[in-house]
Amino acid sequence: MATGADQAVGMSLVLFSLLLFSYYTVWVIVLPFVDGRHVLHRYFLPREYSVILPGVGAVLLLLCVGQRSCLLYLSVPDRLKLIWFWFCPISFTSALTMNSLSLFMQQQQVFKLPHVEIISE
Repeated sequence: MATGADQAVGMSLVLFSLLLFSYYTVWVIVLPFVDGRHVLHRYFLPREYSVILPGVGAVLLLLCVGQRSCLLYLSVPDRLKLIWFWFCPISFTSALTMNSLSLFMQQQQVFKLPHVEIISE
């Protein structure tokens, strides 16, 4: 169960997202139909920024994800361990039951796995 501080942070993130979504919706959908001399236009940036700002945000997000991926890839000395955790389509517990994969991982010394025998049914 989340603590009170976690719930408060979560609720503030939800409220911030709702406020941002409402602001962007009014800016992009409602504002083009409002007269240009109306007082409402003072609270919004020009419409060109409605495309530029989300584009810049998406590029920054992709750069941060790419940087994190590269740093993680370079920080792991054994490349097999990284590939195992990121791209293996099976779960770690089901891999323990597969004797050949378990032995291979022990031989590569990626993980210290106990010897697992498969009982045929």
